[in-house]
Amino acid sequence: MELRARAVVEGTLAGRHRGRRRGRALEFSGHRPYSPSDDARGIDWRAYARTDRFLVREAEEETNRRVFLLLDASASMGFHGPGRISKLRCGAILLAAMAYALIRQGEAVGAGIFDEGLGDILAPRAGKGHLSLILDLLDRAKPAGGTRLDEAVDETARRLPGRTWVILAGDFWSGAYDPMPALRRLRARRHEAAVLMPLDPLETDLDLEGDFHFRDVETGEGLRTSAGDLRDAYRTLAAERFDRLEKSLAALRVPAVRCMTHRPLDESLRHFLEAVS
Repeated sequence: MELRARAVVEGTLAGRHRGRRRGRALEFSGHRPYSPSDDARGIDWRAYARTDRFLVREAEEETNRRVFLLLDASASMGFHGPGRISKLRCGAILLAAMAYALIRQGEAVGAGIFDEGLGDILAPRAGKGHLSLILDLLDRAKPAGGTRLDEAVDETARRLPGRTWVILAGDFWSGAYDPMPALRRLRARRHEAAVLMPLDPLETDLDLEGDFHFRDVETGEGLRTSAGDLRDAYRTLAAERFDRLEKSLAALRVPAVRCMTHRPLDESLRHFLEAVS
């Protein structure tokens, strides 16, 4: 998992244009002069050796925060089309890449797995040893059970210390529970939030021919029908559903990015970083 995470981060950095815009980028944005009120530990001594001036790395000083990575491991996340990784694996690797990059920057990062409730959880901490625990937790995630995103978000908000940036990776396919009230409560506690939505192209396009038995892996409900008879209506309904979801998230100031499993993972991470910057 560490090798995969590092490869995604390096691929993202290689394809990302550096700019002046500040945000949650993987590189710092610049320096500013040191003042007596600053913590001396923030001085960039390499810059001092070059310039003979006391300078503070600005992005590290301004963006240091607690980050919590929340992965949906419900049964629907195990879906994948032919020759593609599952949505769960996609989400786990992207969160692992975020953990790898953020902990390298000195951020405190935690992680949790949920399906019908919040399961294993690691509180936000810094350090390479803690990174290994996070990567192992994400690597061991297996798809099972239904989805109670609302309960998982509420429980996460209750257990987080202080103000935290929550990055949630899930497909948001469950129609049984509306996640918006829980996300509003999360924002009301002054936590920030962002969403990665791993999706398989078959789920959005239904690019199939012939008769199929479709089965909901979380409820067990099934339908035997011709894919061709459903395709146009299905595409319209799927597009409308995700458009409504993304507009609702935008109204809460929660950036959301669809991560299609047939696209390179570093491309998905790059789009996510641009959305939250």
